[in-house]
Amino acid sequence: MILLDTNVISEPQHPTPNAHVLDWIDAQALETLYLSAITVAELLTTSRAAGLAVETADAFIAAVATRDTAPFEAAGLKIVNPWEAAR
Repeated sequence: MILLDTNVISEPQHPTPNAHVLDWIDAQALETLYLSAITVAELLTTSRAAGLAVETADAFIAAVATRDTAPFEAAGLKIVNPWEAAR
């Protein structure tokens, strides 16, 4: 199970999406990808605060695929960053 953060699920909508992210999404089994109600709300409102502090909404996510890794790493959570090449 991979819970996708807003920045991952919205990346394909960018005028020039990141190729690593597109490849990463394509390589995942569809049945393993999930959106939280929080991510859906963020997609609907299209607003997120910047910074390193974990936002209240993000604090409910236990494992995440995101490029905004710092706040989640600080919380000791497992992170997948599709913007980085596989290591």
